[in-house]
Amino acid sequence: MNVRRSIWTLLTSIGALAWMLMGSAPALAGSCPNEQLRSEQGDQHLPDCRAYELVTPSDKGATTPLLVQSPRTNVAVDGSRVYLRSFSSFGENPRPGGVSAVMSRTASGWTLMSLQPPGAGETTYEPDAANPELTMFGAETVVHKQLFGSFLLEHAFVVGPPGGPYTTIATTTSEVENSSLSSGIEEDFLSGISEDGSRAVLASKNHTLAQGAAGTVRFAHDLYEWSQTTGTLQLVNVTSAGSLVSSCGAEMGTSNPKLRDAEAPFVNPMSSDGSKLFFTAPDGVESQNSAASCQEPHRLYMRVDGRETVEISAPEPGVVDPTGSHNAEFLGATLDGTHVWFMSEGELTADDTGHALQLYEYNTVTRKLVRVSRGEMGTTEGGFLDPAGEFVISFSEDGSILYFSSVSKLTASAPNGAGIYRYDTATGALHYVGPPGIPLSSSRDGDALVYQSGEDIFRYSTADERVICVSCRAGVALGGAPLESAEIFTTEFFGNGVVDYLIANGGNYVFFTTTHALVPQDTTDENVGTGNSHYVSASDVYEWESQGTGSCTNAEGCVSLISVPDSGKGSRFIGMSADGRDAFFETYSALVPQDQDTVADIYDVRIDGGFPAPSSVPCSGEGCRLVGGAAPVFGTPQSVAFEGAGNPPAASPEKMTVKHKTKVKKKKRKKKARKSHKASHRSVGGRKASGRGR
Repeated sequence: MNVRRSIWTLLTSIGALAWMLMGSAPALAGSCPNEQLRSEQGDQHLPDCRAYELVTPSDKGATTPLLVQSPRTNVAVDGSRVYLRSFSSFGENPRPGGVSAVMSRTASGWTLMSLQPPGAGETTYEPDAANPELTMFGAETVVHKQLFGSFLLEHAFVVGPPGGPYTTIATTTSEVENSSLSSGIEEDFLSGISEDGSRAVLASKNHTLAQGAAGTVRFAHDLYEWSQTTGTLQLVNVTSAGSLVSSCGAEMGTSNPKLRDAEAPFVNPMSSDGSKLFFTAPDGVESQNSAASCQEPHRLYMRVDGRETVEISAPEPGVVDPTGSHNAEFLGATLDGTHVWFMSEGELTADDTGHALQLYEYNTVTRKLVRVSRGEMGTTEGGFLDPAGEFVISFSEDGSILYFSSVSKLTASAPNGAGIYRYDTATGALHYVGPPGIPLSSSRDGDALVYQSGEDIFRYSTADERVICVSCRAGVALGGAPLESAEIFTTEFFGNGVVDYLIANGGNYVFFTTTHALVPQDTTDENVGTGNSHYVSASDVYEWESQGTGSCTNAEGCVSLISVPDSGKGSRFIGMSADGRDAFFETYSALVPQDQDTVADIYDVRIDGGFPAPSSVPCSGEGCRLVGGAAPVFGTPQSVAFEGAGNPPAASPEKMTVKHKTKVKKKKRKKKARKSHKASHRSVGGRKASGRGR
């Protein structure tokens, strides 16, 4: 047993005794169905009968970090699959220069399936889209052919399960100079696929793929819909009569770069069955050789079943905006395509008589438009924009509950002129949630919200309408403890249906990364340094759970350390299942006997989880207690008594703006690192990684 483990064991044991004497600690879990395995692996310090499961291969043979330079992970809704994009190459059929694969949970452990089909050779399969279960992907393949002083790139766009078989929906070619190969190739990309993979949308600057696209300026994208039934492409950005909506092209979802780069969850520009497509198009008309005037106000449209086009952002009947058209920017839609939200400064409803930025909802079944930010009285010129300058919304999967920020006082109960609000779509009722903040993620059922205010993380529940600080220690807002990972792991390039949750259904579990020691077991030095650009070497992963969940009895919830504090390189939370049973994080620590290398791995800390070590891995008694994840000989409490800070103090718009600017700078640094990584892969694989930030 090494010194670090001994110190940690001593601290957790002393802490356990102190908490039990004070009567503030929940009871120890001693009747877990996986108790023997938890004891063998040293997982008894984990709450809720959780145990570690190694998700990535046990021996990757890699010398480069796993995720440090390419944080691309997505978790399936049920937690049974994880998508990984990494610099390291391992597993069967690895992609050139790295791995792009799905790891799936089986009865005996986690397995890896590369997106590359057998025999793909040097052909790169770069995913653009996926369904929420991560069982179907839309990807692009690129083959280079050397010409005199340039490359001919042959693109194929395919749809299918990881590893194939894939169905090719379109092929295009482009010629680039050698010097341009790593500077950005973004002519064509898949914008989304349906849940079963029977439909897909391709954004392309090739205007010869379907009849009617020739009128689009060559600098703009056309949108093409592919159906497995017909096996052909047809234009999306056309009117019901078949003519182009705009000669300036179109974009799936939003055309606003800031919104595309926001990486906000629940975007869904395509319904899960592919029958409804949401796109924006400029109102201008331009010549074939210039796109200079294509910055006219954008309008939001819905294409239905390849036969009807509806302008969602059109004023309701009888309403005329005397100032003309204003931009309409898509913010999100439910997976079934019933509820659509967008923002605009235009006067679109009868109760809107000004030009403050408003939040609107369009119901695609009733074809009714509602101004959400109208306030309780229905006449407020509510500004949809929080003081940090964010345009973030979050909503339940069925669209019954929506969370958003406003700079205006929208309800009588709101104590100031700005805050976060809950909107019930069935009744139109508005509820004040808390002071200004950024909605990070609602639970899948919409019963709870996790949001950031200042530099801490808060949880709101519809059950009791309480706000609890989950990242505070003993009621003290620490600052510097926001979800560092929230900016990293939230879905980056799967723009349809793939959502990384931060909070479980009902709000019972919240997971986050912080550099602060919230419990005595966390002995990681907070002043180690900033490590790499994606997570600091002092960071650890925590679970917050509500009173009544597991054995938590504290009114303000219980906080538990999920990662281990002695890795020396930090840990990072990367995603969870919608019900909170599975929580995934990255760490360098070897937490199970199967972990046979020294590079970073992804682990699932799963309720009632864990797998016995294979017979090829000797393990017995004390030998099974790993250096990184060892627990005390006698168990420790799952959490420390937790006292939240309640409603956080409202930050001034000036302070929020400064913090937002700081966060933007961090994001830019991260995106710069990503671009560097993408450029490296383009030099090998020949394409730019696809994303929302197009």
